[in-house]
Amino acid sequence: MDPSSPPPQLYTYNRIPSTHIRILVLSPAPDLTSPLRASLETHAAVCLDTKLPIPLTYDAVSYFWGTAKPSVDMVCDEKALRVTPTVNNMLRYLRKGTKERRLWVDAICINQGDGEEKSEQVRGMAYIYSCARKVRIWLGEASEEDGVGLAFEFLKRLPKVAQDSFSKNEYDSRVKNTMNWIDEDGAKEVGKLLSRPWFQRRWVLQEYVLATTLIVQCGMHVMQGEWFKQAIKLMKQPTSRPDGRSRFPKAAQYTLDVFRNITAHRKDMLDLLYTCNKSKCVDERDRLFALNGLVHDKGKVNYRKSWVEIYTSFARRNVVTIDY
Repeated sequence: MDPSSPPPQLYTYNRIPSTHIRILVLSPAPDLTSPLRASLETHAAVCLDTKLPIPLTYDAVSYFWGTAKPSVDMVCDEKALRVTPTVNNMLRYLRKGTKERRLWVDAICINQGDGEEKSEQVRGMAYIYSCARKVRIWLGEASEEDGVGLAFEFLKRLPKVAQDSFSKNEYDSRVKNTMNWIDEDGAKEVGKLLSRPWFQRRWVLQEYVLATTLIVQCGMHVMQGEWFKQAIKLMKQPTSRPDGRSRFPKAAQYTLDVFRNITAHRKDMLDLLYTCNKSKCVDERDRLFALNGLVHDKGKVNYRKSWVEIYTSFARRNVVTIDY
């Protein structure tokens, strides 16, 4: 940009109805260093007459927000839209080389400065992720020293081993041999991968469970989510050494415990709070809101209330309904 030219006008959001969502249309680029360019489209997501979802084409992105404030400008509808460094880096990896990519990214597609809109959109998060063409899990950037390639190799290999087994005995033997391989060469890298911040985040649980199709990406490494899910389920006893110590760090072991037990079957909120007690969120209100898509007994999402009001309301409801 010419230093003498005036600064670009900042992007401003217009209010959208509660039945609508925004979709980010990400322009293609030949490489990671090219400037980010995109546009935001608004679409009706629910029919007012039938209350049924309206089919839309987009991929929803699941990622770790972090605590950094928006500080990087990208071009959106020819205006400057400020995003966090995490979102800036993520979009550079997710965009295509020659075609547009249609994404739903909460940090951009929801006006984070409008509490009422945020409440309305968060109430529809289960719909947004379950109706997406794909859910793209972004685990962060990767370098050659990270060992991500080896971790992905193992996670892809384990389901293939089980798939090629013809009997339970052969299955058990093949899985055991593969676990021996991870003990020798891959435990450290798999443990590091499963300890990444995404796995500790509370919001990702419903995003992971409700997806019809998953794609897992870390830097340039990509794998089908179904392989990842199968690998997590198969790693039932991969973490014990002969001396009883874990091969994985505590964060990775927690990942295995939680993601093996999270399913699409609706659960009681109290049970889910216990299962996911270590999963993190920045906003204390999200300890409840982030799990709404997985339970029947959901409370109303309202970001205009304090966390004390939200927790008090939840406690009162459960004192009334609990069965002794």
